[in-house]
Amino acid sequence: MRRLDTLAEELETHNKVGDSAKTSKEAETKVQEWLAVLARCLPTGRSRQRHRSRAM
Repeated sequence: MRRLDTLAEELETHNKVGDSAKTSKEAETKVQEWLAVLARCLPTGRSRQRHRSRAM
């Protein structure tokens, strides 16, 4: 989450349109990678259902 926050801050600090366009394109790939990492860390719907049924 910190990495995504850092990317957002970088985008906010660029004043020139050209710089913002370049940085946003670079950030797009990084954001996709970090979202994939976060998605792997979260349980899926089936995992949560199994966990709930075991707890009961």
